[in-house]
Amino acid sequence: LYYCEHIRSSNITVCSLTSQLSYLIGLIFLQAAFGLMELSHPDNSIPVNRFVTPLHIVPEWYFLAY
Repeated sequence: LYYCEHIRSSNITVCSLTSQLSYLIGLIFLQAAFGLMELSHPDNSIPVNRFVTPLHIVPEWYFLAY
């Protein structure tokens, strides 16, 4: 086992850093490849309707004259 030896700080194994980095990259790959909805916001799975404006969007008063 290879150790990063620091003079003034603690020793941490390179294996530990490598495994944590590979775990993080693996999670990012799963999210990008398969689109796991458990990790996403539920509003992102609603299909888009381009002809209907959402109800929470209200025009400003100065656009009402047009």
